Amino acid sequence: MPAAVAAPAPPLLRLFDATAGLRARPAIGYAVATIGFLVALGLRIAIGDALVGYPYVTFFPVVVIATFLGGVGPGIFAAVLGGLTAWWLFIPPFRSFALLWPETVIALAFYVLVVGVEILLIHVMDVSLRRLAAEEARARALLDAQRTLFHELQHRVSNNMAFVAALLTLQRRHVGGHPAALAALDAARARLDVMGRIHRRLYDPEVAQGGLDRILSDLCGDVVAAAGATRVVCTVRTAPVEIAHHRLVTLSLVVTELLTNALKHAYAPDAPGAVDLSLEVEPDGRVRLVIADDGRELPEGFEQETRQGLGMRIVGELARQLDATIAWERRPRGTAVVVRFPAG
Repeated sequence: MPAAVAAPAPPLLRLFDATAGLRARPAIGYAVATIGFLVALGLRIAIGDALVGYPYVTFFPVVVIATFLGGVGPGIFAAVLGGLTAWWLFIPPFRSFALLWPETVIALAFYVLVVGVEILLIHVMDVSLRRLAAEEARARALLDAQRTLFHELQHRVSNNMAFVAALLTLQRRHVGGHPAALAALDAARARLDVMGRIHRRLYDPEVAQGGLDRILSDLCGDVVAAAGATRVVCTVRTAPVEIAHHRLVTLSLVVTELLTNALKHAYAPDAPGAVDLSLEVEPDGRVRLVIADDGRELPEGFEQETRQGLGMRIVGELARQLDATIAWERRPRGTAVVVRFPAG
């Protein structure tokens, strides 16, 4: 289950998120509001008559900064300080709280409207951000729980496969001298062992990060070791291709059966050799898997004869699940099996 990569948040949201801790400590906001008010007052006095008719202009930024860093309380505090001071010092009649119509009323109404909208917008952003953070925390917790359950399920499936394989081993002791039955039990147990390893490997996050090349390389190593072909070297080459996870399990089983078949028929016991496994995307978008060995050539009629065997019947059923075609090619030295299937 690969982890999803979240899109980066806009700069404003990142800044808002970074200052969330300050808004949780109102004392800082009130200090910022007080200092900002004094700075704005000094700047307004220094500018003097150049801003006649704009009594509140230097106080608006203070309200925004105080609300942004401290929350609603410090924002309202800064707005009240700035509004009353501007009314007293910069709205005629000066040094008076006289309410004249329409000059004073309109100026005060405009100020209240602007700072009210500023505080409201920042408050809504703060609430929305906190809700988003809570939702993300719940989503992460749910994802962690699902991942834990998923891995537990995969662990149980692998253990069940190992248990069935062990039962087949025990059952083998009661078969007696029936070579065909013993061979069938041994083949079934070997397939279960390989399937268990495939299952654990495909659902291992560390292995999955290594990509398809690592998955198939480890799989080839398992099959070669299970076949006892210690002198056969398996080389894997894969092109970048996206294969759905459930199809990757089926593909791994196809590789297992075909590689086992190649090791069984192409080489004598303890003989050296080289098997090359390649996977690439063809121009029409289909995936082409080739398993080529340098062992003995196929006898005439090999493909038709082996279709009746259990291994080839398994391969045929798996190929139908992949919507794949399988063909054997005789080469100057050895044999190649070519599997073509859709990538999706």
